Amino acid sequence: MSPTDKEIKVAALTRLLQDRTTYIQEVGEKEKRLKDINKHDGKNKRSDSDSNAEILLQETKNLIHLVEAKIKEVATDLRGTPNGESGDAVNRLLYEADRF
Repeated sequence: MSPTDKEIKVAALTRLLQDRTTYIQEVGEKEKRLKDINKHDGKNKRSDSDSNAEILLQETKNLIHLVEAKIKEVATDLRGTPNGESGDAVNRLLYEADRF
């Protein structure tokens, strides 16, 4: 039996919330790495890898905003899916999605 629309949306929302958590962790790690690089090399020595690291950091921050927008979209869509009662797990996902 194939998954229902609601099951697909729940899985998508779960994955998006996991992705957001991963991106936030990556931002923290990349900021720490950049801080360490700048501390050791000094601000005067700017290498291509430093600027690449800054670009990657900014792109990861942008991904967080994109994922949060998609979380809102999927959560709204999930609420509109008429597929029986919402269980506790679905309600927890929607509660977590409402924080964005």
